[in-house]
Amino acid sequence: MRPAIPPTAAPTVPVYPALGSANFNQQAYTYGSSMPGVSIALGNLAANVAANTGIAFENAFDAAQAANAAAASEAQTAIFATTAAAAVGAQKWEGYPMAYAFGALVWSPANGMIYRCKSPIVAGGGDPSSNPEDWWLIGAPFAAPIVKVAADMAAQVGMHYVFKAPALITLPATPAPRDIVQVTDLSQSRNARIDPQGKKIRGQTGVMRLEMLRARFSLIYLDEEEGWF
Repeated sequence: MRPAIPPTAAPTVPVYPALGSANFNQQAYTYGSSMPGVSIALGNLAANVAANTGIAFENAFDAAQAANAAAASEAQTAIFATTAAAAVGAQKWEGYPMAYAFGALVWSPANGMIYRCKSPIVAGGGDPSSNPEDWWLIGAPFAAPIVKVAADMAAQVGMHYVFKAPALITLPATPAPRDIVQVTDLSQSRNARIDPQGKKIRGQTGVMRLEMLRARFSLIYLDEEEGWF
């Protein structure tokens, strides 16, 4: 939270001279010569009010963002707790010649995350972390791997992208339901961007610009109609 800027002192205005006063000329000169300073002081006070209004707006926006992030984090924690309980007994994923039935639960040796099989796999196939066509990501018993973003890059499901520069990350073109991408903006730029490749993000199409400093959230893909939320 940014602190408010203390205002400058209010200007002191001499008493306006009364007509017929014995010192009218001197008092009128003093009054008139004070006006430039009074004008500058009033301008400084107006600038102070404008600056503090902007600070108050930014602080309120930050607070709202933090509240939303806390609510989302709480909801996500509950989801992970449920899926972790359901995933007890998940086996380590193994490649060829291992086969998997629909609904089988495995954890990926590449990132420690838990996946559910979308359709029967006779044998072969890649690690679930790089094979969203065959596996759903359903939980993250360990912290998602962090990728620092200093330049434009393509995003992968199950990763946590931390912007260190005003770059662009591109979400997967063919996401599956429940795919998750985590995002944190530490670029201090208000210009970090997320391209959903034609999908929606929270009901909106087009590239999403992170205009709130220190934003942190997760994007979960629902379906073609709703997109990421």
